[in-house]
Formats: sequence, C-alpha cells, structure tokens
Amino acid sequence: MQDNTQQETKPKRQYNYTKKPGRPSTYKPEYPQQLIKFFNSFELTKQIIKKYTTKNGTIIEEPIERSNKIPTFQAFARSIETTSETLEEWAKKNVEFAEAYSRAKDIQKEFIFQNTLSGLYDSKFAQFFAKNCLGMKDQVAVEASGGLTLRIISFGEEKKPDKGEVSTGEKAQLE
Repeated sequence: MQDNTQQETKPKRQYNYTKKPGRPSTYKPEYPQQLIKFFNSFELTKQIIKKYTTKNGTIIEEPIERSNKIPTFQAFARSIETTSETLEEWAKKNVEFAEAYSRAKDIQKEFIFQNTLSGLYDSKFAQFFAKNCLGMKDQVAVEASGGLTLRIISFGEEKKPDKGEVSTGEKAQLE
C-alpha cells in the first residue's frame, strides 16, 4: 500500500488585477468633437416652396418655414455604431465627453424652444420632449401667508391641533 499522506499541491494561479473585467470600451478621444459637430450640423428650420395655381392659371410660389429634424443622441450613436445607453455611460466616465453631451442637450433645448415659440412644434409635444428627453420638470411656486391652519387627515382620522392652535371649525365660530 502506498502512503497518500503526501498530496500534490497545485501551483497558485497568478491574477492580473490591473485589467478591467468585461469588454473593452469602444470610446475614442475624437467622439466629443464629433458629437458637437453632429448636433451643430442640423439647422433649426428649413424653407420649402409651396407652389399653387390660381383660378386664372397664375402659378404662385410661396416660401414656408418648416421645422427641421431634432438632432438626437440615438442618431449620433447609430452614426458611430453604438447605443445611446453607451453614450450616457461615456458621459459618466469621461469629463470631455460629459461636457460635449451637455452642450448637445443645450442644442436640443434650443431646437425645442425656438421651434415651439415660432409655432412650428405643438406645445404638448415640446413639453413631452423636454420632460422625457431633456430632464426638465414643471416648477410650482408656492407662497404661504400668515393665518394658515393645516389639518392633517390620515386614513380618515382628523389630527387635532396642538394646544394653542385654532382648528378650522373653531376659526369659523370665531368669525
């Protein structure tokens, strides 16, 4: 019989912790400049010529201003063969790209504001786009003046005012 007390020891595996796990980034240093160039290449409006004929046969050409396409991050991402989610990740990790990303959002805001004020965009669409794509929110200003009594009702029970406070019912009786 052989003695199995001696066990074979495997050499320890060496790990290289300097490499990051996952697929390497496709980010290139020229992307911030390309993003701004892409967004600046869009004109706010375009002019088309509407032609129509009058009853007497005269042809009239009338210039009409139309809104242009809004530059989007999805379109830019498609142009460099990536996704808009990847652009967002690059903006979180890269200062230069984050600045370009912010400037691109400003260009989108300008499109929305100018074309909505010119009557070229429906105001409901502009509001939807601003809230969902530009991160804008409705702001409500609340102003309170003295003499306000607040009743808190929780699950159908009325909270009684603290000592020294006047309830709404008592206030009505005083008046």
